[in-house]
Order: sequence, then structure tokens, then C-alpha cells
Amino acid sequence: MLSSPFACFTCEVNVLPDFQPNEYFFDKFKDKGEERWEVYAWAVRDIMIKSGNFGECNNTIRQKL
Repeated sequence: MLSSPFACFTCEVNVLPDFQPNEYFFDKFKDKGEERWEVYAWAVRDIMIKSGNFGECNNTIRQKL
């Protein structure tokens, strides 16, 4: 912190609880992906977007570059 010329940076860290999906979860959100890992990835991404107040970006990597 002393090596920074401005030394006024802050960081807020949000620790989310563990997410353990069950069969009901996979049945309810099966339209979000073909495989279970895709549904799980969608849910974790959605939780992080909502808890961090981030904007959702659905562009592909090629579009971003």
C-alpha cells in the first residue's frame, strides 16, 4: 500500500454461500442447458451477476475481441 502513489484504493469482497444444486434445481432449469454442468454454470453466473450488480454480456469471445 505504501508503494502506491495514491494509496487510496479500496476493495469490497462479497463471500457467497456454497451452492449445492439438487434434482429439483436441475429439473426446473433444464431449459438453460443440455447437460448438468451447463445448468450449474448458468446458475452460478446468474448469482454472481445479481449479487455483484454487474451487467449481463452474452457476446462471444470473438465478438469481444
